[in-house]
Amino acid sequence: MPSKKPKQPKVKAPITPPPPKPRDVEGDGDFPALVAQVQQHFDAIPANKPLFLVSNDGLFDAFIAGLSPHLRQHYSCNCCRSFFNHFGGLVVVNDDGSLSSLWDIVAAEPFRVAVDELNRTVRLRPIVGAFVTADAIIGNPTTNGWDHFAVKLPSARRHQSFTESPQATAAKLREETMMLRRGLGEFTVATVEKALALATSGTLQRPEKAEPMLRWLLDLHARLRGLEAPQRESLLWHIAATAPAGFTHVRGGIVGTLLEDVAAGMSTGDIARRWAEKVDPSQYMRAQVAPSAGNLRRAESVIQAMEAAGSLRRRYVTLGDAVETLWSSKPEAPAASSSGPVFGHITAKVKVALTTQPLDLGEIKMTWDKFRRTMLADAENIEYNVPSSPVQLAALVTAVDAAAPPILQWDGGLGAKGGDARNPVSVYSTTAAPSAWNLSPGAWVPVDFVSPMPYHWNGNAAANQKEGVLLALRGCRDAKRTAGGGFLPEFLRSELREIRASLDAYARSARVEGADKAAACGIALMKTADVAGGRAASSSTATNVILVFDESGSMSNHSDNIHRQAEAIRRQLIATMPKALVSVLRFGSSVVTHQIVTASSLPTLRFYANMGGTALYDALATASRMATNAADPTLIYIITDGEENQSRQYNSDTCTEVVSAALSTGRVSFGCVGPAQAAGFFRSAGIPSACVRDWYGGGSDLAAVTAEVSKGIAAFASARAAGLSAIEDFFSAPVSGFGDGVRLRVTIGKGSTTRRQVVVLDRWD
Repeated sequence: MPSKKPKQPKVKAPITPPPPKPRDVEGDGDFPALVAQVQQHFDAIPANKPLFLVSNDGLFDAFIAGLSPHLRQHYSCNCCRSFFNHFGGLVVVNDDGSLSSLWDIVAAEPFRVAVDELNRTVRLRPIVGAFVTADAIIGNPTTNGWDHFAVKLPSARRHQSFTESPQATAAKLREETMMLRRGLGEFTVATVEKALALATSGTLQRPEKAEPMLRWLLDLHARLRGLEAPQRESLLWHIAATAPAGFTHVRGGIVGTLLEDVAAGMSTGDIARRWAEKVDPSQYMRAQVAPSAGNLRRAESVIQAMEAAGSLRRRYVTLGDAVETLWSSKPEAPAASSSGPVFGHITAKVKVALTTQPLDLGEIKMTWDKFRRTMLADAENIEYNVPSSPVQLAALVTAVDAAAPPILQWDGGLGAKGGDARNPVSVYSTTAAPSAWNLSPGAWVPVDFVSPMPYHWNGNAAANQKEGVLLALRGCRDAKRTAGGGFLPEFLRSELREIRASLDAYARSARVEGADKAAACGIALMKTADVAGGRAASSSTATNVILVFDESGSMSNHSDNIHRQAEAIRRQLIATMPKALVSVLRFGSSVVTHQIVTASSLPTLRFYANMGGTALYDALATASRMATNAADPTLIYIITDGEENQSRQYNSDTCTEVVSAALSTGRVSFGCVGPAQAAGFFRSAGIPSACVRDWYGGGSDLAAVTAEVSKGIAAFASARAAGLSAIEDFFSAPVSGFGDGVRLRVTIGKGSTTRRQVVVLDRWD
């Protein structure tokens, strides 16, 4: 095209080549300067701002037509035509939905008219797709000494993915824009506002899985309001390209099903129940069946291409790893020099130290938020009092290969400190007895540091994850953990979604390495509502509890564990609902009801497992009728190790009718435990999934069940204290980690000014 570069003539030394022929800038224009202008304008576009294409039809001809007649032939070439045909329609979307083109420059003569017309034409055309490329240069800068239109792309602008091609990414964005458009059309502002009110009021379990997207949708409705159709459409493309992962799936994701339920006019209780089933931690984003052979092959291919095997292998965080902390214990004084002091051989006069005991300020109760604001920074030492009951324990784990490519959402590119902020650390938590994590009940254990949850490091908002902190305890470690890779599918980057089933299977079976060196394990405190999934309000504080125990012959294998569970339940009832009226039903081939007493008077329960078969329908229906006939809210807890084989009064259908009638009162809650077939029946009878726990028959699993039952009773008690008549999340109640109160012994100051206080943290804020 325009300025031909002078060729170096092939001459023999020592002949001096002639100087290059001067470019006729006056007549032909300074084309390299124009290309440089275009490049400079492109470089000024932020690398994180997505690029789009409008129709390229006729753009090169429009450019040529804008030139003076004597230049048209000179600037016509196939390379430049190809550039215009592929990249001439490059645009970015402004905040108001208008477009800025590649040609938004003030060109010098003789190109000004042509470039101005080109810019105007491009800006008026609708977007036809996203521009995605892995190329370092678009266009062909030179051929045979001739300059052409071309643009260099920085590395941050180039498509880099191990899982999909640039074409596939562009096609996916087109589809996501269409999904976003349909979703906005289907769900009105009023529907989104109502759903958000449910999420922020404590009605929904794990509201952090819905609230960020709902707020985003409301903001989007506001941004689009009043825009003309072209600007609205352009802005939709931009928003789809910059939306958080999954947010464009308005109709297809779990938030979409929540909005559908709200739009359909379902009751609050039904909406909360259905939502609880979807976000149940044991089910949320987790594969319900083993991955297919094809998915496994694809997973192998993707992980190999990413060279990310080292990211999947996890180990416990050690003392040598970087951890973001809110507080850490004061470092010990440095050791003396190995060479020894100069005057070390001289014996000094002995000075008797004055011993002073810290001023004991007694005990005070406060929220975590207040403790963080008023005491944490000044603390010299913090100790944690280990309780005897199960607590929420957590461990930080990281990639075995720290340099392996990121697989976590918050690992690189998401932090406020810049796109290179690496953070391969994840967290897992569980409710367990302290002794299982090398902690002795009753002991005061030093807190080594306090850290935010890793998905909030580097300033990362991670709005879809609960705010929380880890109190790392000295010597705490999950030494008995035999399986579990230390990450959940919901933690993974969106590009790994297609192989999620295989990664979930890997995470379930893999083992975290280096338990003996773990240095970041301890108590997890989470910001969460005390009550979720609650039904209608109740003006009465009176409460009934019906305990239903399977005493069929097969339960003899579990007698000791059942005794322990019954005792744990008794203690929890006395602690949380001492005035509740408690009924005990025993069943085998028949159902026996024991006298009703208050929880505070409930004696130690003994079971003999000598009642024959399993009349499960009779037992469940009997308890449900008692609850239906009671005037006050009632919790039914039932545990069985087998399926129905002995009922005489009820069958599957009639039992389900009785259960449905109980649930319809709005004042009956359930907690049901049983093996697969029994658990399946509980769910088919209409009992919310979050109130059913599959029991796999082993003693160790029964111990875990017991801990969960205690937590469920506490959740029911909290619901009643808050004025709710029932809960729908007995086994999935929000876990905060605060339990009956987190006891910390805090030392502030040094020497004679040292003071010590026991702080009981009862909630987040």
